[in-house]
Amino acid sequence: NKVALGHHRDDAIETFLMSMLYEGRVSCFSPKTHMDRQDITIIRPMIYIEEYMTKKAAKDYNYPIIKNPCPADGKTNRQNIKELVAKLNQDMPGSKKNLFGALNNTDKLFIWDKELDNQKGRPKRRPNYVNYLLSKIGRL
Repeated sequence: NKVALGHHRDDAIETFLMSMLYEGRVSCFSPKTHMDRQDITIIRPMIYIEEYMTKKAAKDYNYPIIKNPCPADGKTNRQNIKELVAKLNQDMPGSKKNLFGALNNTDKLFIWDKELDNQKGRPKRRPNYVNYLLSKIGRL
């Protein structure tokens, strides 16, 4: 039992950034996910295809385009992120490719220790030199 969804590469990049910027976590959907309770596997076969390629294919093969009837279409956080990614890639060529690469490069994932001081949102233990520097500027 499989369900194929139409998420493409740009959807993954946008979801990745939205999770970080709006939710404060490093997360994104997976190209393949098994849902045990329903015994369904969700696949995203277009995950390595860029959005412009899907639009080009739709045009080349005369697929009908259905306009999103939602009044918020184009005025969403996702649209803001889509525009941010385009601007970043314009200002820093290759950044879009690197963002997608980061999703595939979990061996190189380096993030802070999970053990945080929940009151202050920072690691519970800091190196002595950090405590020293912070004490000098009065932020302990």
